[in-house]
Amino acid sequence: MFRLHVWGPVSTSLTFSAPCLATIWYMQLCDIDFTVVQSSNEGLAGELPCLETSEKKIGGAESIIRYLKSLGHNLDADLTSDEQIKNTALLAYMSSLQTITEYCLFVDEEAYQKVTRPMFNEFMPFLMQYNVSVRLREQAKDRCCAAGIDTATPSWAVSATKMASESLTNPKPSMGKLYDQSVEREKQKDASKAVSKTVFRLLNSATEIYTDMMDTATANVAKGSLFSTVSTSDVFLCAHLQLQMLPALPDCAVAGLLKSKFPALLQYEDVFVEKIGNKDLKVEGPLGKDAPLWIYHLKQILGWY
Repeated sequence: MFRLHVWGPVSTSLTFSAPCLATIWYMQLCDIDFTVVQSSNEGLAGELPCLETSEKKIGGAESIIRYLKSLGHNLDADLTSDEQIKNTALLAYMSSLQTITEYCLFVDEEAYQKVTRPMFNEFMPFLMQYNVSVRLREQAKDRCCAAGIDTATPSWAVSATKMASESLTNPKPSMGKLYDQSVEREKQKDASKAVSKTVFRLLNSATEIYTDMMDTATANVAKGSLFSTVSTSDVFLCAHLQLQMLPALPDCAVAGLLKSKFPALLQYEDVFVEKIGNKDLKVEGPLGKDAPLWIYHLKQILGWY
């Protein structure tokens, strides 16, 4: 029997990782006998999700799915030739969707401080909860910058806004303080402009991706699948949609975009998740060697991984 190691557990979802969630759903839809292990241990194969078999460990959602297909567990087997081509094309968008999801969870300052960072307190050992969350956030920022989304640094933007707010709510009758208030007002304006520009690029990217996906989808989308049958594209797309729509995320711009411009996608995701909900899922926590290890994270800090 297979054991699938993922991030977690977290209170807001089965896992905060779209690749982990997509792999879980893929294996469920293929009726594979497996157990989800919420180990949060990247050291098992270098990344999560990690599929543990009797012979080896395979890290990464794409590698796991390729391995499962080689065993005959092919969710895309019944797609038509045209749908196979479209499915491959849509899967190419998933790295861009991953960037948008990571922005919502890790790069956005308010979401990170109020939702994502506290998650790690639930499943990581003391001190590692800080190291791992910060590392994942920096990686997410790098990917956003590479995609042209994160042009502002949300941390300084929020800090500047907070400082300006404090200076205005606690005025002092002196020329020095008046000058400081003027400077902080300018910082607040610059911060707001930078954040607005970042959010605009984020929403523009999301709009392009979701528009292309809706144009590619068939009429079957109302039944919870992009094509005539459920595909690999479905599990990844719905995983990202579910995380981008997490109710716990404060004032998520992407969620607002989906509600206003792509309600059909949200209906599609609801129907898809209902299909998954009817399938049993075995979940367990880490046991002994499955638990996160300091040595792996120390090696990452030192650049040995």
